[in-house]
Amino acid sequence: MMPTLFQKFSTRQRRMGYAILTAVVLSLYLYGAIAQSVEKNTSPRLIDQSSYMDYAKKLRESTFSDFRNGNQMPLYPLIQSLHYAPNGGDLEFFRRGRWLNISLSVLVLAGVAWILFRRFPSLLALNLQLISMFTVFVFKAGYFQVEVLYYFLTFISFVLMLRMLVAPTRKLAIWTGVITGLAYLAKASVLPALVLFVGWYVVQWGYKFWKNRTVPAHLKNGLLVGVVFLLLISPFLIYMRIHFGHWFYNVNTTFYVWYDSWDQVRYGTRKYHDVTQYPNMPADEIPSMRKYLREHTAEDIVYRINSGLIKSFDRHTLCPCAYGYAKYIQLYGVFVLWACVVFWHTHLKMLLKKHWIVALFCLSYFGVYTLLYAWYVPIAMGHRFMLAMFLPFMFVVGGLLTYFHRRQPTVQ
Repeated sequence: MMPTLFQKFSTRQRRMGYAILTAVVLSLYLYGAIAQSVEKNTSPRLIDQSSYMDYAKKLRESTFSDFRNGNQMPLYPLIQSLHYAPNGGDLEFFRRGRWLNISLSVLVLAGVAWILFRRFPSLLALNLQLISMFTVFVFKAGYFQVEVLYYFLTFISFVLMLRMLVAPTRKLAIWTGVITGLAYLAKASVLPALVLFVGWYVVQWGYKFWKNRTVPAHLKNGLLVGVVFLLLISPFLIYMRIHFGHWFYNVNTTFYVWYDSWDQVRYGTRKYHDVTQYPNMPADEIPSMRKYLREHTAEDIVYRINSGLIKSFDRHTLCPCAYGYAKYIQLYGVFVLWACVVFWHTHLKMLLKKHWIVALFCLSYFGVYTLLYAWYVPIAMGHRFMLAMFLPFMFVVGGLLTYFHRRQPTVQ
């Protein structure tokens, strides 16, 4: 959908204008990302960059045979290991890794733009693209971290899951499984999304079976997502099972999430080298959900979640270190809620009646991840966790605004 202002120009003039606009925006983005990297990210000891560097070096030095790391997932270190030179030194590896991540962010943003401009009106897509570039990615690109890659993969996975819930096909199921598998190999945080998708997909199948008394043929497509996902990550799962004794071993979800503070982590499983081996410590001291529920009351659990939500809100909105994305989330969120109220009887009820399972999936997706990240606040509280929901949230907001825009002439 082309803005009226541009319609008077010829196709060639519009293309030239778009090319100039793209060049200007990209130049500003690269300037900001490089400045952030050079001026702010001065040491690999900041955040957990050194951990990714050590993992990448270990992969290269072992000729890609040593994946013993119970903290970081292997995909991003594997990419960074490809340019590691043993004689180059850590600082040189750090410098080149940051440049690689900035280059990767440009490719990621090109992919995001391709999706947004295909799905939404041009001005809306441009707004969402600029917000994503200059309030999220420009601050993340210059770091030796997985976030840029993970945000993109989990976003693509989310979009594919939505399409699977609307019009599943075998090809789409394969791609959903592949992208979700890659997202898992980048960061294990994608697992709850896959569980939610499979759960709601089965609910949808069960509803259609109950309503029509026939077995919907597309059930196999939903199962295919899980099969492809497991096949893709199976070599890594087998490796983790052999070396750690658990298929989905990850210190964050296996142990840390059941501690009450980082000090407990330091003097708990981390003290027993849980990143490189399963901790050899008394069984009654190993944290688990059962142990946590036995030692904590319902009030403790509610307090932890409530405290995490408050601290997260303050961190994302009031903290001087926030990047500026929160105001756009609030602005678009309020506008979408207003539009939902205004168009409830005319458009929204019809949309929910047709795609109720998509609405439930989206609500559970954002709700569950918000609670999970709030729960993890006592262990680690940073922007990077909840920002994994940024692109999916903006995509849902853009989808709703586009739906109302195309069906209501008064808002055009």
